Amino acid sequence: MAIMIMAISLVCIIYLFTRIESKRFSKQVPLNLKQETDYNAPTINHGPAINHSLQEEQELNVHKYHDFLENSHQQRFHQLLRELLPERYDIHCQVSILSLIQPVKIKDCSWARAVDFVITDEFSKIILLIELDDSKMIITENQTLLSPEVSNALKSRFTLLKFEVKNTYDKELVQKIIDNRI
Repeated sequence: MAIMIMAISLVCIIYLFTRIESKRFSKQVPLNLKQETDYNAPTINHGPAINHSLQEEQELNVHKYHDFLENSHQQRFHQLLRELLPERYDIHCQVSILSLIQPVKIKDCSWARAVDFVITDEFSKIILLIELDDSKMIITENQTLLSPEVSNALKSRFTLLKFEVKNTYDKELVQKIIDNRI
């Protein structure tokens, strides 16, 4: 009877160890997965034999990509800024707020947003920040508005202008507003 209990115990122990080992190996990442630094290279379809691996690769690639840094409203305003500003100024689009300010305490995700346009001089000194405001656009793109804390921090150090998004802009009015702030 004692031999039978020892045999059953030994079988249970062996079963548990082999089960733990198989779990440990199943949690490892396969070597053929893309690394973060890999780019999304175009793939060539060589026939039905490759389609299965192509489908697996597409399932792994779940990121959304943007072809442009700016949406159509921002592109239109960027072109207007190019026309209005002298050549000594540079226009930077979608600049992270965290590259402008290093907050001591981060309370919410609004610090992760980007300022639509940053105007700098030839030495990269920040002259002006420009935000385009369109509450409909922000809601549909699931973006958050700048929190009062972030907005106040930007205004305390930089000149922050906010323009309403429009299909067409009055060049003279925009020029006058910018000239008063530069």
